[in-house]
Amino acid sequence: MDIFILGGDEGVSNSFFYQCIKAFKDLGHNVEYFNYRKHRLHKIVFSNKLLNKFILNKVTKLNPDILLVIKGESIPKGIIKGIGSKGIITINWTLDEPFGRIYSMNKIKNISEYDYFFVFDPSYLKELKEINPNSFYLPCAADPINVHKELIPLKERTYPFDVSFLGSYEPEREKLFFSLKTPLTIFGMGWGKVKSNDKVEIINRPLFGEKMCEFFNNSKINLNIQALHGKKSMNLRTFEVPATKSFVLTDFREELPNLFELNKEIVCYYDEKDLKEKIDYYSKNDEERNKIAIAGYERVMKDHKVINRVQTMLKIIGK
Repeated sequence: MDIFILGGDEGVSNSFFYQCIKAFKDLGHNVEYFNYRKHRLHKIVFSNKLLNKFILNKVTKLNPDILLVIKGESIPKGIIKGIGSKGIITINWTLDEPFGRIYSMNKIKNISEYDYFFVFDPSYLKELKEINPNSFYLPCAADPINVHKELIPLKERTYPFDVSFLGSYEPEREKLFFSLKTPLTIFGMGWGKVKSNDKVEIINRPLFGEKMCEFFNNSKINLNIQALHGKKSMNLRTFEVPATKSFVLTDFREELPNLFELNKEIVCYYDEKDLKEKIDYYSKNDEERNKIAIAGYERVMKDHKVINRVQTMLKIIGK
């Protein structure tokens, strides 16, 4: 099939957009793609209108079988409807809260226009189905084929980081991290106003690609904390860390047992006391920690690759 994918970057890095492009190509489909935020033109109303008019013309001229939009928060009403009117199947897959109630910039304005709408968390499904009956739960995933790889073999790791976190700043995360009283290294965006201390080292920048994978491999324990929009299901990091054959200690959401076998393929914590106890336990028990990391990797390889999600998506739409 001919697939056109719209995403929020140029599709040439290690972004989720890139991973979706690769998944469709690996399944044998012809793929064209475009950045709907190109040159940041989406930031200005007038230039965004021109950009989206260009997108409408480009997609309808190519006439693909499917248009897949990854999020598409700046695509105004009417564009997707116009594309769909040409007989092109239109699909949205969002990994954020789609109504813009937590972060207004994430609001998707044209949910009803898509033929199919996929969301990473089932807590949004009831309301989504009232807007678009063809809405479905499709969890996050990782790409161990092209992006999330084991760069340092388990037996060769020296673990310069005992406990680490890779992710953006949120007040709840700051409060938890500084209450742990344990050595912790943080990489991520938005941490510039938070000062390191003798326990918590903060590096105010994200990590991508091989540097991200190396960081996971170099950490005995990779902490994972859901953002505010993660109500029932899990974020990308839940899958990305084990995809590199690294150990992740994550907060609990009710979908987690449906994705991984607890304490065998992944470990979760339920409160701050439980988190402290599990950090202490797994930092000392190398053999058990590595066994879980291997089992988590095997589960991702079996069930939680981006290509698995794309196959599910195509099955739902009957393609």
